[in-house]
Amino acid sequence: GIIIQRYDVIKGQARLTESKQHKGEVELDHNLNTSGDKWTIDPGLTLYGNTIQSDPIYAHNESYVLNIYDSNGILLESRSASENH
Repeated sequence: GIIIQRYDVIKGQARLTESKQHKGEVELDHNLNTSGDKWTIDPGLTLYGNTIQSDPIYAHNESYVLNIYDSNGILLESRSASENH
């Protein structure tokens, strides 16, 4: 699997803005619909793939985290989604 983390430096401190964890070794886009107050995933999709796959699915976790900070580095919002397979 792979873990991708992105940081912004705000007032001299590194702040985690985005984190992804999924199977494979290439960064994937998430399938989240992030508009509005509630995140959703369309039917037939998983967090990073499709519900129907030709490869076997082995036990693993997948997750996505998005953090939003103000200009002083104060955390304003933190959202996350995860799936256990």
